[in-house]
Amino acid sequence: QKQKKAFSGMAAGIPSQQDVPIVIRDIVQAARRLNLAVGAVNSDIPSSGSEGMAQLTFTVPVTGLYPDLKRFIYSMETTDRLLGIQGLFLKADKGRVSMDVKLVTYIKGE
Repeated sequence: QKQKKAFSGMAAGIPSQQDVPIVIRDIVQAARRLNLAVGAVNSDIPSSGSEGMAQLTFTVPVTGLYPDLKRFIYSMETTDRLLGIQGLFLKADKGRVSMDVKLVTYIKGE
């Protein structure tokens, strides 16, 4: 019974396809609050899953100081959203660090 209740609460927090722009906006705002420059966010076509869910991955390019990038990673790991980090790609140039963060989430199928 407890597991059913926990799962139904988690399922209620899963965004729909229409909510994806809001999710991306929230991620971009989180990065900007940490003084990071944000490039164009690229998302993949959602891949169908079971139970009416689809997996969505997207890449968020950010640039800034290394401590700010670490704080951004932490904020993505601890967000209330069902969001995971699938990959990090870093490169440094003259004291600034660029990072592509590949994030994954699930959305409700339409």
